[in-house]
Amino acid sequence: MKKIVAGLVVAAAGVVLAAEKMPGLVLVSGDGSGAAAQKVWQDKGYAARFVDVAGADAAARDAAVAQALKAVAELRKRADVDAERIGVVGAGRGAEAACLASGKDGNLACTIALFGCVPSVDGDADAKRTLANAGGQFLWLAAADDAAYPLAAYQKNLSALKVPYYRATRPGKPDANALAKPPKEAVEFAEFRLKRDGRTKYPFVRDVECALGEVVVEVDGVSTKIVKAEVFCTADPAAAPGAKWTTVPAAFDQAAACLTAKFPVETRAWFANAYTAEGLALSAETSFRSEADVARDKDAIAKLPPPPPPLPQGVAGVADFTTSPGKVKPFLHCASWVTRSYPRGIINDDDKIRPLHLTAFRTHDAPLVNNGQRIVDTHLMFPLMHLDAKDPKNYVFEPTDHFLKLNFDVGMKCFYRLGTSIEHTGPKWGYNTLNPKDHKQYAEAVAGIVRHYVKGWGDGYRWSDRIPYWEIYNEPDVDPCWRGTKEEFIDLFVTVLKRLKTEFPDIKVGGPAFGGLNLPYMRELLEACLKAGVKPDFLSWHYYGSNLRRFLAMPAKARALCDELGLKDCELVINEWHYVRDNSWDGIQGASSKAALVHALEGPAGVNGIDSAVYTVQVETGFHDTPLAQSYFYGCGYQGCFGYADRYREFNKVWYGMRAMGELVNDCSDRAACRTRDRSTGVFGAWTKDRKAARLLLTSFRGEGRRLTIAVKGVPETAKAKVQVLDDARNLVATDDFDWHGGMFSVTKNPGDSALYVVDFAW
Repeated sequence: MKKIVAGLVVAAAGVVLAAEKMPGLVLVSGDGSGAAAQKVWQDKGYAARFVDVAGADAAARDAAVAQALKAVAELRKRADVDAERIGVVGAGRGAEAACLASGKDGNLACTIALFGCVPSVDGDADAKRTLANAGGQFLWLAAADDAAYPLAAYQKNLSALKVPYYRATRPGKPDANALAKPPKEAVEFAEFRLKRDGRTKYPFVRDVECALGEVVVEVDGVSTKIVKAEVFCTADPAAAPGAKWTTVPAAFDQAAACLTAKFPVETRAWFANAYTAEGLALSAETSFRSEADVARDKDAIAKLPPPPPPLPQGVAGVADFTTSPGKVKPFLHCASWVTRSYPRGIINDDDKIRPLHLTAFRTHDAPLVNNGQRIVDTHLMFPLMHLDAKDPKNYVFEPTDHFLKLNFDVGMKCFYRLGTSIEHTGPKWGYNTLNPKDHKQYAEAVAGIVRHYVKGWGDGYRWSDRIPYWEIYNEPDVDPCWRGTKEEFIDLFVTVLKRLKTEFPDIKVGGPAFGGLNLPYMRELLEACLKAGVKPDFLSWHYYGSNLRRFLAMPAKARALCDELGLKDCELVINEWHYVRDNSWDGIQGASSKAALVHALEGPAGVNGIDSAVYTVQVETGFHDTPLAQSYFYGCGYQGCFGYADRYREFNKVWYGMRAMGELVNDCSDRAACRTRDRSTGVFGAWTKDRKAARLLLTSFRGEGRRLTIAVKGVPETAKAKVQVLDDARNLVATDDFDWHGGMFSVTKNPGDSALYVVDFAW
C-alpha cells in the first residue's frame, strides 16, 4: 500500500519511494478572479499559475496571451511538474486568451474555455491559423444567452481546430465566477487530460442529423447511463443573445446510444444535451437552419404518407402474401466480403463466400485485406502521376485483373471504388490521401483504369456488364481518407465525373461514399456538379452504429435532397455499413483498455455476435421499404472486427445471418406486404420463384417481448412450417419450438435477446 503526501510517494512503512510530479495548469481570468481561482485549482492537485486580462481591448488580451505562455514555460521548468501534463483554463475574456495561447504553443495537453472563444476568428486569418495550430484537446463550455460570445462564434472556432474537441452548452446566461467555481465538466475534463485518471476516452457527441423535423444525436464513450436528454430550439436565425429558446424533451435509446426528438418545423437554430448520471452535459454543436431549410422540411413533411392503423393487441407483425409491394432486390444484398488473391495459397475463400449468394462486392480497402498486393487503388495502379496517363505501359493492371476474376468466378458483380483505401497514418501524416496536385491529370489516370476494364485498352477487358458502377473516392469528409479541403475535393470530384462521363457515357459514375448522411456536404457537392453541367448517376454514403430507426430513415432523407435538386434519376447507395456496439469505435479502431476491447468484440452484443447478425438481417430486409438502390455490408476480410470467421476459423454469427438473407435472395422473387409494431421486430416474407412455397424471415433485435406472434395472410392454414433459428446458442438449427395455426405464427424467446427465425411454408 502507498499514499501520496506533498507530492511524494510514500510506502506504508513511511519510506519515501519517489517524487510524484504534478500536472500544471495556467488560469486566465477575464474578471480579476485569477488569484482566487489559483487556490481552488491548487487544492484539486494542480500546480496552478494565474493571469488576469487587464483591460477590454485586443492589446490587453494579447498581453494576457503572452503572460500565459510565459507561465506555461515556467511550469515546464519546475522539477515537480510533469511537462507533458500542462493545460490552460480561461473564462470570459480569459477563455479568448487561453484559446490563442494554446494555438501559439501547440503542445498543451488541454484547453478549457469557459464561456468564451475567439470572436474574430471568421474574419481574422491570423486567429484562424493560430487555432489550427493548437494541440491537445479542447473543452468549450458555452451559454446560449451570452452577449459577449454568441453561439455562432463558437462554431467558427470549432471549424478552425484540427484537434478533438468537446462541447457543453447551457441554455441560460454564463456563470460569472466559472474559473473560481469551475463547472463539473471543467473539473472532469482536466482530470481526464491532466491527471490521467485511467480513462483514455472522454464522452462526446459522435454524430448529428437533422431532417424532416427530427433531430438525431449519437453519443460515444459514455460509461454510465444517460439520465436525461433534451433539445433546445429557437426561431432566431442567429441564435443571438436574448433569443427565445424552447426546450423539447428527447427520448434516449441506451442500446443505440442515441437521442431523438421532434422539434418545431420553424426552428432556425438548435443544440442538444445528454446528461450523464455523474451530472456531465454532453452537447451537440449548435446547428443553424436557413429559411430554405425550413421551407423544404415543411414541404417534405406535408407529403409524408399517413401512418398505418395500429396492429391488434398481442400481434408483433403482419406478413400478407396476398399483396406484394414489389420484388426481392438482389442489389441490397452485397458486401465487401471478397474472395482474395492473398493469402490464397493458405486460405481459399471461394467456398466460404459462395453460400452467401452475394450479388456484388465493393473494392474499397481491397489492398488492406490482400496484404502486399498492388490492386484497385489508383496510386497502386498508376504509381507515378507525372507520367503519360494515356500510355498503358505506365499502369500496373495484372494484379487487379487477377483479383477481379476471382470474385467474378464466385458469381459476384463489381462496384469499383476509384481512389484510395483508408490511411491510418495519424493526423500529421498522409501519403495516398493527399489532394492530387493536378486534378485533370488524376482524372486522366482514372480514365485509363476504366478504359482498361470496359474498352479492353492495355490488353484489358470489356467488363461493363460485370463492373456497372464506378465510384469516385471514399469518405472525403473523414480525415484518414482525405487530407485536403472540402473545396479541393469538390473540384476533384467534378473534374473526374465530367471526364468519365465524356468518354464512358454508358457506365454509371457517382459517389463519393460520404462517411455518414452528411446532408449539407451532399447538397454542396451535388450543386457543384449541376453548376458544372454534369449529373452523378448515384449518391453514396456509409453508416456504422446500432440505431435501426435512424439507419432505415436515411434513404428517404437523401431521396428528398436529390429530388429537390432535380436529380430524380440519381440512385442511392449505402456501400459501407456494419453494426457497432453503442456507436463506439473504442475497441474496434484501437482500444482504450482491455475491457473496451472485450466490450466491443465479445459476447452476444459484440461486433460479430448475435445482436450484430440480427441487426444485419433486419437492416437488409428493412432497406426494401426504402428508396435505396444498393447496399454493401462492410464485412471486410477473413477474421477480426469485420471478418466472417472467429479466432478458431469457425463461422461467426454474422456469417450465418448473411447466409440466411442470401438464400432468400437466391430462392425467392415476389415480396409479401409486411409491417411490424416497432423497430425491435422485423418481418420479411417472399414467395419462392416457382410460387409453390413461401419464406418468412422473422427478426427480434433485442426485443423485450417473450412471445412473438405474426399474423400470416395468404398462406393456407394447412401448410407445413419448417423453422430454423439463429440465436446466441444455435446457428440456423432446425427447431420444433413454434406454433402455427389459424393464420398465426408464434415463437417464444428470451426477453432482451436477439434472434432470427427462418420459416418455410410448403403445401
